[in-house]
Amino acid sequence: MPESISSLSKDTDWHWTSQGIPTSQAIEETEELCARMIAHSQVSNESCRYELTWQHYGMGPLDLNIFQGTPHRVTCSPHAVLNERNAGFDIVLMQSGSARAIHGTKSCDLSPGSIILL
Repeated sequence: MPESISSLSKDTDWHWTSQGIPTSQAIEETEELCARMIAHSQVSNESCRYELTWQHYGMGPLDLNIFQGTPHRVTCSPHAVLNERNAGFDIVLMQSGSARAIHGTKSCDLSPGSIILL
């Protein structure tokens, strides 16, 4: 696990960026971070350029996650959802960029200013 991710604690406020990291490594680190902080997910990006800045604020049973980045897709398989043990809630705010979140048979596009509760 990359040092930048392994040193993060779910109970603290933190900031992570893919700036300066090659695209494939940045996507891999994003997936690892998603698995630790929210849910096991797959991140895909159809362009050759992927950037993400993630701010996390722990607020007891609720975590606030603020994302800025290039367009990408985040998916979580039904199997992963059933096996998820996260007892808290996460609020995701897309400050800039966009993403498509797919959960089971439901999907939604997250554009700048979108908020989703997980």
